[in-house]
Amino acid sequence: MVDAIPEESQHEQGRPANVCGEPRMFTNAIKDGADPKNIDLVTINTKGDKFKMRDNCKTWVPGFGGEVLTG
Repeated sequence: MVDAIPEESQHEQGRPANVCGEPRMFTNAIKDGADPKNIDLVTINTKGDKFKMRDNCKTWVPGFGGEVLTG
């Protein structure tokens, strides 16, 4: 999981890649025995609104997990 995350931030303000929810979600799912390829992802904010995946996660989530349903 950690090897999939880029070392350098892809976010213009330098947001670290590991602050996103995607790494935590995948790590917890893998610990519970899930295959990341079987996880389709919908990204939401803290208000529950769907939004497109941020630049950091766009670099590694597609191809690591299942389908990204929110772009």
